[in-house]
Amino acid sequence: FAVFVATGSAIIFGLEVKFINIPSNILNELNFISKDSLALIGPGFFGTAIAISIVATAETLLSVKAVDQMTGKTSDYNKEIRAQGIGNFIAGVFGALPITGVIVRSSANVESGAKTRGSAVIHGFWLVLMVFIFGDILAYVPNATLAGILIFTGWKLLDVKSIPVMIKKSKNEAIVYFITMGLIVAVDLLTGVLCGFIASVALIAKRSKDMDVQELEKSTDKVTFKFSGKASFLQIPKISTILHDLEQKHITIDLKDMTYVDWAVEEQLASWRDIQSKRGIKAEIVK
Repeated sequence: FAVFVATGSAIIFGLEVKFINIPSNILNELNFISKDSLALIGPGFFGTAIAISIVATAETLLSVKAVDQMTGKTSDYNKEIRAQGIGNFIAGVFGALPITGVIVRSSANVESGAKTRGSAVIHGFWLVLMVFIFGDILAYVPNATLAGILIFTGWKLLDVKSIPVMIKKSKNEAIVYFITMGLIVAVDLLTGVLCGFIASVALIAKRSKDMDVQELEKSTDKVTFKFSGKASFLQIPKISTILHDLEQKHITIDLKDMTYVDWAVEEQLASWRDIQSKRGIKAEIVK
């Protein structure tokens, strides 16, 4: 509705704004691997590739986490990143832009009633249809309309109330948060995420990152995991793998032997507990 109203207003009032620009022939924009492209490989090439991969991975994992919170499910982080790697490899062969999970599209699917991964495939089909068949219609949509949708969606995802709690809980996490946010707004997404990641690594560099998980008790209805050591955001994939697809009706996570748990891990465990509760499973986190 917002897109229709904004587009109609721009046309009726003849507003001098920028509109979506779709090339007349998308296939002409593809750049296959050639001898000339291979000549571009050098130190700068690999640096850019690593930077893009870090940003794409971070954005995808954040999207997966947000979707899990919206749907009450638990995703396999490793599977998501493997799929993205394969997709980006194929995209690179055709000279296309790298892909990443984006919360705007994901939340649109969830809010529209999507239940399975098939929604993402259908979403891709509609994108292909609009770009290749109805590109002339898209040319009437102002860029500002899409920017407004992005801002609105981003604001809905921002939990303002959690910021003071995070600052009180961990000053280090707050520093990383504001560095990342500030640079994304002031410079760009790539710079913000990279600097935020570097700041995170620097803050935990002096801490041992070893974390041990023991399965103390397991039956058809109950399972208990005992965590020990120190857990930073680097352990999130490992924790996700351990807690993925548990079928017991009573799950206990014992953190009493943990000497350090950062904000990202606490958020992940709290989100997991809420998801299990929605599934009718009793999930306990003992500290």
